[in-house]
Amino acid sequence: MNVFGSFLDDRPSQRMPQAPESLVADLLAELGRRFYQGKPVKVWMQDQKPLLLALTWPAGWLQQRGVSLPVARYGEILREVISGIGTHGDLAKIEHFPSYLLHCVRLWFVHHGEDLYYRQKSIRDAIDLAVLQRGSAQPASALDPIEALAAAHRVLATRKRPAKTRPVDSGQTTFF
Repeated sequence: MNVFGSFLDDRPSQRMPQAPESLVADLLAELGRRFYQGKPVKVWMQDQKPLLLALTWPAGWLQQRGVSLPVARYGEILREVISGIGTHGDLAKIEHFPSYLLHCVRLWFVHHGEDLYYRQKSIRDAIDLAVLQRGSAQPASALDPIEALAAAHRVLATRKRPAKTRPVDSGQTTFF
């Protein structure tokens, strides 16, 4: 039985615009099929949260810069990185695949991020101008899939539990 979700294979991929949640699920399933096929299920389960962090990292990068991307373009970028890892990566030397994936995603943005930023910024400025001329019925945040992905990244990046507090010595007086 396929652990990586065969139900994802039956969904239409390009007929309708993809929701951010389904894009991340599809990318996660693709990573499972390509890089975790012969590995124990325990490794797959342990690596899912770091993989999700790597897949949602670009949304935080984009949101910090105030630009957005369509979900399809976001998926193209991540699929390009994943296929690059499959083609050029030495998988035998990779000790922790989620860290390597995050490293590769960040390198993609180091090399291509500035071009992407200026292209999207010019598109955003053109849309803002059109909205100012005609008015908008919906706020821009309702249309932005990057905001949802960035929120997911922030949730995933929080610590699992708060740091332990040290016990207070009852014999020691405090200054306050």
